[in-house]
Amino acid sequence: MKKLILMVNLLQQDRPENYPILQIRPPRIIIVDNDKVLCDRLSEAFDELGFQHRIYHRVSNITPLAEDFTPDLVLMEYLLPCLNGGELCSQLRMQQHTCQIPIIIYSSFPKAFLAMNACSCDAFLQKPFSINALLRTMNCFLKCCSHLRSNNAILPSFSDLN
Repeated sequence: MKKLILMVNLLQQDRPENYPILQIRPPRIIIVDNDKVLCDRLSEAFDELGFQHRIYHRVSNITPLAEDFTPDLVLMEYLLPCLNGGELCSQLRMQQHTCQIPIIIYSSFPKAFLAMNACSCDAFLQKPFSINALLRTMNCFLKCCSHLRSNNAILPSFSDLN
């Protein structure tokens, strides 16, 4: 059975208010990307939202990093210096403790990503993307994570992160 990958059209600038705001503990996010500018932008946005996150620029084995940090979601660039995002995604899918972690891969080259057709990620975003588009995609997966405990905290508005 072929897995359906959620593709997000980032040319449509939907308003973030149209998407439910998570009422959970701050999610833990792993970011794998060698683009320092994008990593800084993501880190700034995640810090503002109170997300816990770790950034890695060069990864050859993501499994121990995920087992140590226990992320709720993994974000990664497809084109990376050591292994590509598809190979890192496969590493996570092969381990019992990490196989259910939602993975969002992004790239400026969607045709190269789609040509591989072997990646088992949950979503793909085409770069460039807005922080709001990324957060909407993340919310789709984070709100379904049954291992997240609820509390009364409401995440701040995403409107001023663009």
